[in-house]
Amino acid sequence: QAVIVGLPETLFLRLVGRFYLLPLLGGLGGAVAGHYVSYRLGLAAAGSDALTLAGAVLLGVLVYRIGGSQRQEFSEEPAVHLLRAVEVMVKEQEECV
Repeated sequence: QAVIVGLPETLFLRLVGRFYLLPLLGGLGGAVAGHYVSYRLGLAAAGSDALTLAGAVLLGVLVYRIGGSQRQEFSEEPAVHLLRAVEVMVKEQEECV
């Protein structure tokens, strides 16, 4: 049986912030830091790109792990609510000749 469920907006926004926004900002910060270090070291274009990418990946993963390891506080009520059941219409396949 098909159903439609609802999720509280505050929970959705907290999850988006924790698993998307924070790693994205961490990755951008790591890219800026990696580019700055490569500029100070006087690396060529390929070295600069590699260090920028490494900084972005390392800081993005670090922020993701730190954000994911924090304990999520949920209220006592269920997070997902059943809104309604949906009637499923099954189309009969027409025979192709």
